[in-house]
Amino acid sequence: MAKANTFMDRLNRGGAKTAVATCASRAFIIDEFPPHLRQGPAACAYWASAWPAPDDVHGLEEGAADKPLG
Repeated sequence: MAKANTFMDRLNRGGAKTAVATCASRAFIIDEFPPHLRQGPAACAYWASAWPAPDDVHGLEEGAADKPLG
């Protein structure tokens, strides 16, 4: 849980790029937006890059974690 907590803390404070840097190489992410499952070394980066799309579709406001990775 320490890795997950660190990931979420960094996501909430600094955005996706800093959170992705802490992601475990064996990450396994299940979320409500498609594709619902992401796993492996690029799971966190892939999840972070896909996150803003559902927000845009559903009219949700941009949060700190929605900042682009680049």
